[in-house]
Amino acid sequence: MGSIILKRKLVFLFLFFLLITGTILSPKHSFAAPAEISLTEIKAYDYSGYFYVNQWSDTEGSLTDVNGRILERGLGLFKSYSDGGTASASYNIDSMGYKTFKTGLTLDSKWITGDFGKTAVAFYSDDILLYEKQLSKTDGILDIELKLPSKIKNFHIIVKQISGAKGTQRVVLKNPLFSTSGTHSPNESAVHPSTIGSSDNSGYYENQWDSYRVFQEINGNIVTGGVGLTTNRGGTASTTYNIDNMGYNVFQTKLSLDSKWTVGDYGRSAVGIYADDYLLYEKEITPKTAVQSIKLNIPKGTKNLAVVVKQLSGAKGTQGLVLINPLFKKTNDKLINIPKRALLTTVGATDTSGHYYTNGWGDLPFQYYNGQIVTAGVGLTKPYSYSIDGSSYAEYDIRNMGFNALKTTISLDSKWLTGDYGTTRVSIYADNKVIYTSAMKKSDVKNLTVRFPGNTKKIKLLVNQVNGAKGAQRVVFGNAVLTSLPVSSKLETSQVSIKNNIKSDDIITVSNLSKNEKINVYNSKKQLVVSGTSLGSSLTLKVKQLGSPKGTVYITRTSSGKLESDQLAVGYSGEPVSAKINANQVSITNNKNKDDVITVKSLNKGDVVKVYGDAKSKKLLGSGTVSNNTLTIKVKQLGTKKGTVYITRESKGKLESPAVAVGFKAE
Repeated sequence: MGSIILKRKLVFLFLFFLLITGTILSPKHSFAAPAEISLTEIKAYDYSGYFYVNQWSDTEGSLTDVNGRILERGLGLFKSYSDGGTASASYNIDSMGYKTFKTGLTLDSKWITGDFGKTAVAFYSDDILLYEKQLSKTDGILDIELKLPSKIKNFHIIVKQISGAKGTQRVVLKNPLFSTSGTHSPNESAVHPSTIGSSDNSGYYENQWDSYRVFQEINGNIVTGGVGLTTNRGGTASTTYNIDNMGYNVFQTKLSLDSKWTVGDYGRSAVGIYADDYLLYEKEITPKTAVQSIKLNIPKGTKNLAVVVKQLSGAKGTQGLVLINPLFKKTNDKLINIPKRALLTTVGATDTSGHYYTNGWGDLPFQYYNGQIVTAGVGLTKPYSYSIDGSSYAEYDIRNMGFNALKTTISLDSKWLTGDYGTTRVSIYADNKVIYTSAMKKSDVKNLTVRFPGNTKKIKLLVNQVNGAKGAQRVVFGNAVLTSLPVSSKLETSQVSIKNNIKSDDIITVSNLSKNEKINVYNSKKQLVVSGTSLGSSLTLKVKQLGSPKGTVYITRTSSGKLESDQLAVGYSGEPVSAKINANQVSITNNKNKDDVITVKSLNKGDVVKVYGDAKSKKLLGSGTVSNNTLTIKVKQLGTKKGTVYITRESKGKLESPAVAVGFKAE
């Protein structure tokens, strides 16, 4: 019994010890956010501009709505001079479970009569825009109810403003609330480029141009978040983002010129968006271009995404280009695969001659003949000298790089076309073999994909030029990129038939094709004779004249997404020639004082027989068509002395035969 009492005492003492040392504690409770809370009761962790809770300053009094009604609870925001065009407030609501944000959005009535400028208001969930409005006094009080994603960390209120003659409007949020009622919006995995950070840039601005100028799109609407790119006097503005191994597969943005620099001559702008060396998007943006909505799939393995703006300066300066609310996103879409590639400007020329440029002529961007601005490429022109002709080139060492083709757009630059700038021929070499050559016309824009022979070590772009009175032309190789593509399968002889017709187009038919396969036909000099694209399983091509004698053409196939195949040599028969007449088929009577008579026997019905007075068959003396098997032709006068005539036959569906020489006696 005593031992039992002792054990109970020991247990009691042990439990008492645990209690006083805190080992036994009441269950822990996770923090539960109230079902509804006013933003006036939460401290913003960050703000800018002028930010007020429940009233303006002591001298300015209460918050009011646009109708003048006093508000007991609300937030007020407007920009300050030191914060440029922005006022903002940010709230950390991570893990609080709020599903909706509610407020009445309005302007304070005390700052709406007269010119108080313009205002835009936006609400963001982290980097994702939930709502944006160009707010005016005619909007009244807007009832806002926004769904929030479950993984939201920070909620941002952004106000962007342009002052008027009387100052700045003031934004009021009436009874702003976070609530746990309702349902969440879908979660998006997306970040603003500024969150990642620009790894390299020039002429680059975040969220506004400077301390007093906000971004605006082409219609004058204020942009609450974005990236701006511009140059001071033309040339290049750019920004690059390193997204290696981040898993983003979509880049999404809107694109516009800023309306502040569109009235008058502010030059021209073109934008290119690149995933490493792969051109995703290229467009010239003009004052007439509406806001562009862009969604681009980012290729698998992309390390850097770059936005490049090329500009020509105008009399009043340069335009400003705005990326509106850009986002890198992770979606369920499969990452796209692209062939291996590298811009020639990335590879770098190992040897050059003449004048060689990359991505522009200094501060002047490359342009095609029609004035289109080019965002990347190579430019060549002969040395500036008084010699009439000359050349320039750029050579690239590509050994062991695994490339088998060059893709580029070749054109003469429009800035050196008006007037006499001479002539130009462009050639491309793989090692010492010419794989492409062409004289350039002023209106040429050649979209070119040329295949290299296996084991090519070097490629060379060569420009040969003759000066004109004003100098030399300049050649642009736009977006010149090395790539590795599969090769189209070579055609088989059984797929091709050729009809070498007489007095009508010759016909080349290629069968057993897939839709949209391009067929090229070359002559023995490797010059393109004819080409076409299949609309079905076969393609018929017409050629004015392959040639009367037999010969050979060389035919290739280019399937979608593949390089041109190896050439298939296909022989064709010569045009059929009528059988030559034998001299013993002909009898000639050289009459005196009446028509001379030529009789030809053993002919075929329909044969046309011609009698010439010369060996070159130029002087036609007479002709006739055979109705049975003998033809008599009368000639006014062969001549009083002996001589020779030359007689041919042309059978149906055949060429005229060689002439047979037949002598005749004197009268």
